[in-house]
Amino acid sequence: MTMVYWETASTGGDQPEVRREFVQIWRAAEKIVYSRTLQAVSSARTRIEREFDPDVIRRLKESSGAALRLAAPSLPGRR
Repeated sequence: MTMVYWETASTGGDQPEVRREFVQIWRAAEKIVYSRTLQAVSSARTRIEREFDPDVIRRLKESSGAALRLAAPSLPGRR
C-alpha cells in the first residue's frame, strides 16, 4: 500500500516542489511488481510479474530510453 499512496498524493501549491515533482514522476512511470501472491494491482500503470528474471531486467534496461529504479524490501538472489 505504500506505493499506492503516490497515486492520490497532493500536488497542491502547499507541497514542497520536490514532492510535487516526485508525484508527477511516480504517476508517469511504468511499474512492475514481482509477486507470487498479489492477485491484482491497485496502482495505475502497474503490472504484476510472477517470477523475477534478471535477464528480463537486463533487456528492459538495454531497451529503455528512461532511467530504471529498483526497490524492494528484499531483492531476489541477494545474499
